[in-house]
Amino acid sequence: MCLEKRLEPDIEKHQTKEQAGFRPGFSTIDHIHTIEQIVEKHQEFKSPLYLAYVDYAKAFDSITHESIWQALKHQNIPDIYINIIKNIYIKSTSRVKLDRLGPKINIRRGVKQGDPLSPKLFIAVLQNIMKDLKWEGKGINIDGKYLSNLRFADDIVLFSTSSKQLEEMLTDLSDSSNTIGLQLNTSKTKVTTNSKQTLL
Repeated sequence: MCLEKRLEPDIEKHQTKEQAGFRPGFSTIDHIHTIEQIVEKHQEFKSPLYLAYVDYAKAFDSITHESIWQALKHQNIPDIYINIIKNIYIKSTSRVKLDRLGPKINIRRGVKQGDPLSPKLFIAVLQNIMKDLKWEGKGINIDGKYLSNLRFADDIVLFSTSSKQLEEMLTDLSDSSNTIGLQLNTSKTKVTTNSKQTLL
């Protein structure tokens, strides 16, 4: 059995309903429909709604390897599998060719391109920071429960009923993301609202 199949159940166990990317039984189309319904309902009842469409700069190339080990440890992945992945990643090197081929450079960031395990590692790392955000009571109230975000792997949509709260959430997310090597792409991160208040 390949490593991905061995790790998937434990990684999946720690994911929440907000993440739809690279998960069995989840569809990003369902998330899109949910967003459409949220927008329609807030328009119908004339309730203020703020959404932030968050984009990361080179997300899969940027997460630190240390954040991968920490996420797997926190999600109860056995040490034997963490060490196997570590050994694979420790051997990752790159060389720059100008006039001649330069020395080997150890790679300390990013997941491996084309590896079926890579998306699982990424969402594990992202979940590890999302769970620590103090967003209880933030977002929008749906049937007595708050929804603060929906995730499409590395793309995130934040929900709020006020500009100030959304700004706080963006700051929280940016600060937490920085700890694992991720940077918000400010040129592609967009905020929309149905309110007449000034946007961020």
